[in-house]
Amino acid sequence: MENLSRTGALIRVDMPPPEDPELAVSLRTPSGDIELGTTCRVARVDTGDPADEPIRVALEFGELAPDDESLIVFTSD
Repeated sequence: MENLSRTGALIRVDMPPPEDPELAVSLRTPSGDIELGTTCRVARVDTGDPADEPIRVALEFGELAPDDESLIVFTSD
């Protein structure tokens, strides 16, 4: 994961994400796994050169519950 905020995340993956309009959110961080009670949508996919680097995917979170938001703030500090 490159970046994590209250509004979304920038992640690196080996394969492009599915084209589903909404995805479940489960993030693995150095502080532990985070299961968010919301969905997200793929906001952007940057394929770059797949032979040289992973695919960068920008995820936009739906509305977060206050407990989930506090987990992200705590984890990303």
